Amino acid sequence: MSSEQLGKQGLLKAVQQAGSGYGARFILLHQAVAERLGLNIIDLRCLRLASEAEEPTAGHLAKITGLLDRLEKARFIRRERVVNDRRKVIVKVLPGGTQRIERIMGPLSQDMDKALQDFTEDELKAVLRFFDVTAGAVSRHLERIDEHMQSKREQSRRSPPTG
Repeated sequence: MSSEQLGKQGLLKAVQQAGSGYGARFILLHQAVAERLGLNIIDLRCLRLASEAEEPTAGHLAKITGLLDRLEKARFIRRERVVNDRRKVIVKVLPGGTQRIERIMGPLSQDMDKALQDFTEDELKAVLRFFDVTAGAVSRHLERIDEHMQSKREQSRRSPPTG
């Protein structure tokens, strides 16, 4: 394999990793937005689904409420009660479930690699630059949201209770 090909293979891998990191940053962004709104991320995503539906119904949201039940039934997770606080339940992701996901997603990685083979090194570098620049923008926005939330928490601690 030529040094040029090795460089491209490295770029292909870097593009896939950058895409994955990009997606993860958006999950963090959605989580931060949800927290700022007093929601959890699933609630926020459900709200998005309901808003995109032509005529949202309670059924749209009901699909999500059974999420843990479905994941547990399908053996992706296991719920465990916290011994010293029976109100809390920890959700454990089961290795077998993770492996099942990897078996399904593995071909996507191969397909992405094939799809990117026709890109030149300069094009791959441009894709990487896009992910780097936009990930930086998302990270800065997350910091602003975090600072806002921290400020609100500090203000609520300093403010005397009303009523």
